[in-house]
Amino acid sequence: MQDVFEKEMDPPLNQMYWVASIHRNTDNVHIHIATVEREPRRQSIERNGQKQPKGRRKQSTIDHMKSSFANELIGTNELTKILSIERQKIRKAVQKNLATNIINEDFQKEINRLMSTLPTSRREWNYNKLNSSQQKSLNKIVDHLLSDNKDFQDWKNNVLKMQETRVALYGKSKRNTKNYASNQMYGKEGIYARNGNALLHDLRELDKKANGNQRHRINLKDKVRPEQYVQSVLNEVQSKAKNYKNNSRKHSKEQNKATNRPKHLPRITKKQLQKIKSNQEKVWEKQHVDFKTRKALREYEKMQRAVEHDLDNI
Repeated sequence: MQDVFEKEMDPPLNQMYWVASIHRNTDNVHIHIATVEREPRRQSIERNGQKQPKGRRKQSTIDHMKSSFANELIGTNELTKILSIERQKIRKAVQKNLATNIINEDFQKEINRLMSTLPTSRREWNYNKLNSSQQKSLNKIVDHLLSDNKDFQDWKNNVLKMQETRVALYGKSKRNTKNYASNQMYGKEGIYARNGNALLHDLRELDKKANGNQRHRINLKDKVRPEQYVQSVLNEVQSKAKNYKNNSRKHSKEQNKATNRPKHLPRITKKQLQKIKSNQEKVWEKQHVDFKTRKALREYEKMQRAVEHDLDNI
């Protein structure tokens, strides 16, 4: 619990020292904890004419400290790990089931209805930025994708079990924001927010591919009729994939053709080439060469350079 306190203070506590005392002088057993820093880094405030470091803790920090203490005391850490593992499996199931259901006409209608209400900018496709109506539509799609998922059912059962444990520990909170099960289901980081964002991410990637992977282009939903959105995206993606495949084949053939050695290329050994060079040098060493011979030598040199070029490319 004190580790949580040390890390969550802003700035984090510097060389923290603490002492605790268990008190039984009331009808509730309780613990007093005194904490100090070796070199205080708290913001200074003035109280009763004296300056002192500000030591107030946020309510969220206190809540996390309590949770840490309780989890360690009653051993709910293991259940927390199970919930985390199940949550990851659920995310993968959403991705897998989307790929399977995307060709289903009834499912396409659900996606089309949602997409018709989303903002133009794909950057705004975020669960916590949507209004309640959009979130309900997205939750319905997530439920559809997880309707037969055992991990999802197990996760919900374990969340309810954790909720009962927390109520037994702390009592029923008067704050609506402290309902564990509700937060885990519908909170900003709840299961529907996580999987809703996962679904929106996959739809955003599909839309981007349909637009030629151009991030800032107008999304396809504003170019086609709302009831035809999903099918239009799939057609565009398939068409682009086909064109890419054809272009790759064409480029490969042209590249192979360019690299093939011509059949008429003469085969000359290095020994023969050295002899040609030696004969040429001997001729050029003569001081008196007539015009006709010089012309013949220039033609010979030109032919030699061509032969060397061809040999280098073999």
